[in-house]
Amino acid sequence: MTDGPNDFLRGHPAGDREPEWPLSQFTPPASRGLRAGQILGLSGLGVVALTGLLGGWPSAAILGSMYLALVLLWHIARGRSWLNLLVPRLGRKRAALLGLPAALALFVAGSLGLPPTAPTAPVTPAPQAVTATPTPTSTPEPAASPSAGRPAGPAAEVLATLAIRDADPELAYDRAAFGQAWADSDRNGCDTRNDVLRRDLLGFQVQPGTQGCVVLSGTLNDRYAGETLAFEVGTATIAVDHVVSLRDAWLSGAHRWTAAERESFANDTLNLLATSHSVNTLKGERDASEWLPPNGAFVCEYVTRQVVVKAKYHLTLTSSEAAGIASALMPCAGQQLPMEAAIPLAPEPITPSAAPASPVPMPLQSGAGSTTQRTTTTSTTTRPVTTTRTSTTTRPPTTTRTSTSAPSKPVDGCVIKGNISSSGERIYHVPGQQFYDVTKIDVSKGERWFCSEQAALDAGWRKSLR
Repeated sequence: MTDGPNDFLRGHPAGDREPEWPLSQFTPPASRGLRAGQILGLSGLGVVALTGLLGGWPSAAILGSMYLALVLLWHIARGRSWLNLLVPRLGRKRAALLGLPAALALFVAGSLGLPPTAPTAPVTPAPQAVTATPTPTSTPEPAASPSAGRPAGPAAEVLATLAIRDADPELAYDRAAFGQAWADSDRNGCDTRNDVLRRDLLGFQVQPGTQGCVVLSGTLNDRYAGETLAFEVGTATIAVDHVVSLRDAWLSGAHRWTAAERESFANDTLNLLATSHSVNTLKGERDASEWLPPNGAFVCEYVTRQVVVKAKYHLTLTSSEAAGIASALMPCAGQQLPMEAAIPLAPEPITPSAAPASPVPMPLQSGAGSTTQRTTTTSTTTRPVTTTRTSTTTRPPTTTRTSTSAPSKPVDGCVIKGNISSSGERIYHVPGQQFYDVTKIDVSKGERWFCSEQAALDAGWRKSLR
């Protein structure tokens, strides 16, 4: 009699013989349908993949590798996971030896595929002489390598390295995002505006007591307009222009910077030039595709400086801006790149001393009954000379030293008072403090104005408690 399919379970002891399972009555566990955990695992993989694809395949690979690594660790710990749907014989050992290295390789591949981040070091391209004569065309493309129909020269080489990306119109620009206007970013004890005025003005005079910082007057050869202007402090004749405007910088990458990086950019003297207030107002926040200096002889230098500043800070160009700069650079093959240099403080003005005394005739005995005259010039530094031997000594003329105080109204925002107390302690007062309005500046005692609290601290002053 033939054994039935269930006789083994009813009568045969375990180990007598192997049961003959009919395929129609046995379904392997893997084919009994998806469990909740398997559905959840596959759904997680899909979500991770879709999320990563929004940032490109490198992001998808990185997120996928991290998710796969977590699942493999679970598989190694529990001995099973939803990965058995894909690899039925995947055990702990295979998951550790094959799965984890595969996840690591996927992570590395995704990392290598990410676009490089902008380095913090400035780009300093080496100037090279280019002798080829470009042939102008109606549609220049500045982002390509120089060739026929494209601008040539050092500025064109730097221009070719800049990325072209149209600005996001949704980015809202705010001047306050670039920090304090005219800060002392280079820590020389003077604000940036006065640094630029000392660099760009001719024959300037500085205010006494400001350590050679604050400019009172001077003459500007305005390169923007090709005019000569006289500057007097307190007037609106001269402005300091951001060659690459702050709004342009914001839209081309500065919105991703830290607040400190934006303040440093706003006070970088490489990007600052003195010009007339009217020209600065006319330019506004426009880029090279919308505005160029009215002085045609200055256009090459102007757009070259814009290119160098954008390269230094890894800022992008819009397509119209790139075309405008490329067109302006056509005749500029010989234009050299601007150089960065620190701006020194001016020497402190010398207070005129008292005029020397007039010559005093001195009688000398040359013999019996005769007298000759010898003229001696005396000054405040010579020792007294007596003409006769008497009990009274003639003292030299004395010079009265007058105390020269700084103007009661500070200049160009330098409103912090650096005073010296009776005990010799250096204390500075800021507007709004209790003793600010009652203190005075006496330059003869070494007191001075400061343009920022940081400048006062760097010079050795401490802040008043009241």
